[in-house]
Amino acid sequence: MFVNSWDSFGEYCGMNNSALKILSLPKNLTLHDYSEYKYAFFSASDVSNMICVKECPKNGTLGAALANGTASIVSRQLHCQSDVICPPYITDEEKSNLTYLFEHCSCSYKTSVLLNRCIPEIDGNFIQDSKEFINKVFSKLSSNSGFSQAMMAMFKLWKPLLFCSVISILISYIWIYFLRCVTGCLVYFVVIFIPIALIFLGVWLFLFGANFAGINDNKRNKIIAYVCWGVAVLLIVLLIFLWKRLRQAITTLKIASKATTRNFGSFFSPFISLLWVIAFWVVVIVSCVMNYSVGGLMYDPDEQKIKNYFDKNCQYLCIFNFIFLIFISAHCYFTNYYAVSGTVVKWYFEGQKGTCCGCWCIISYLKAWTKALGTIAMTTFIMTPIYVFIILLKWAEKKAKDQNASKIVKGIIKCLQCCCCCLEKILKFLNKNILTVHQIYNLNWGAAAKITIKILMGDIVLTALVNGITAFVMILSKILVSAICTIIFVVYVRYVNPDQTGYMLPAALVFVLGFVLSSFILNLYDDMVDIVFICFLADKDLTQEGSVRPMYAESDVTQLIDNMKKNNAVDTKVEAAESGQPE
Repeated sequence: MFVNSWDSFGEYCGMNNSALKILSLPKNLTLHDYSEYKYAFFSASDVSNMICVKECPKNGTLGAALANGTASIVSRQLHCQSDVICPPYITDEEKSNLTYLFEHCSCSYKTSVLLNRCIPEIDGNFIQDSKEFINKVFSKLSSNSGFSQAMMAMFKLWKPLLFCSVISILISYIWIYFLRCVTGCLVYFVVIFIPIALIFLGVWLFLFGANFAGINDNKRNKIIAYVCWGVAVLLIVLLIFLWKRLRQAITTLKIASKATTRNFGSFFSPFISLLWVIAFWVVVIVSCVMNYSVGGLMYDPDEQKIKNYFDKNCQYLCIFNFIFLIFISAHCYFTNYYAVSGTVVKWYFEGQKGTCCGCWCIISYLKAWTKALGTIAMTTFIMTPIYVFIILLKWAEKKAKDQNASKIVKGIIKCLQCCCCCLEKILKFLNKNILTVHQIYNLNWGAAAKITIKILMGDIVLTALVNGITAFVMILSKILVSAICTIIFVVYVRYVNPDQTGYMLPAALVFVLGFVLSSFILNLYDDMVDIVFICFLADKDLTQEGSVRPMYAESDVTQLIDNMKKNNAVDTKVEAAESGQPE
């Protein structure tokens, strides 16, 4: 049924509609035999008016047909009555009624066939009409000088705008190299600057803050100063106790930066996953179309047209396709994460040496679809209901808004959405780490889940620090990369075309596009941090259980030796580290 086109009444072109079984069809309603009329032609004046024709017309232009569609009845009679496309059932008597004629018919224009539909062909006249339309739009916008200058600058500077946006990908990759050097300085500066700033703020309030925020009471100013000092002291105490954990968190981010730059083949992994997603989406969409096509037909008295209806079997199939589409999309996402994780795990536990050009990433994909298929499927089974429920809540929110539901109902929906989003983030974080643990310990999903919870909860402070610092570094990196792209764009405009005005809007667009495109690389770095962090915790866990080797992480040597001595480990690497001699 999808391949067969239909007219505005719902009758199928290329079929004998009188032989179809249609529910609730009025007895006095006549259906037509369109066996010879295989193609659907769209009226120029109203695209909802579709006409079954024997052949798609090859005469006329779309621009003229559109102009005639908005012209008066007399004008249309003069210009296109001799070349009018009408439904086959219209009689000569009905054609003599011009009003009836142009309500149901259309002026002809040149078309080509696509899936039994007559699609307009774009010719020189149409392009000329489009140019005239665009010129009219710009002349209208010219009335607002500031906006018109910005829009003209947007079109004039589209090449540097696009170039400066795309190079954000390259700048992001270079910035990840620098993160190995600046992460520690950046984090240390922030965590030390905040308590110092609070102390100086308290001093200023205590001595000179009489008019701060409109508070003229000196006693209140001193109370606020005491609060600032108290918070600063608390932060300093936390910093002293968490200093070792902070160093480990920064070390994790540095190793993740190194892992990202050494395993650049992982950047191609999302493209492989995208191809898989597109392939599955095509299959599911074709299945949905087939489900739609096998539905029955019924007459809708309200709209006075024939429509498809779904029986329970078709509804169940559509629901299954909807859930399966979410499932397979989530499965491809976790497969991509597994492939990247496999590359990093191998690199980490082989001494963090060498560079992966992408071969191991492909091998990890093969492992994901063979050895780890059950583990990834279990992860996807857990996440799919959450995604389905989130989508249903979005639909419920829209329905509540359309039907002007009470504030209580809208509030409940908002609370459920918030809870689902939090649960989704927690489960997604755990499941991603389970996939990494699965590759480190070579265990099934259940055993990997136990170890994941054990090593994460075993050092929950470090887990919170790593995630917090990562979030801070990520947002700062995206803003910095976008700002660099914007500065490059502004410098280019000021020096290459100094007379150009209205370039602030294009510059803002460069910042937004740079932020979006840089997220492609920096989000991969975010995944690398999670993978390296689990490798670090697993490395620490295996070492504490009596491994005869030091940790692979670039941690403090003295602390490493102390840990090894506590576990009675004996290894030439440790002895060499103690003596300060090479192996």
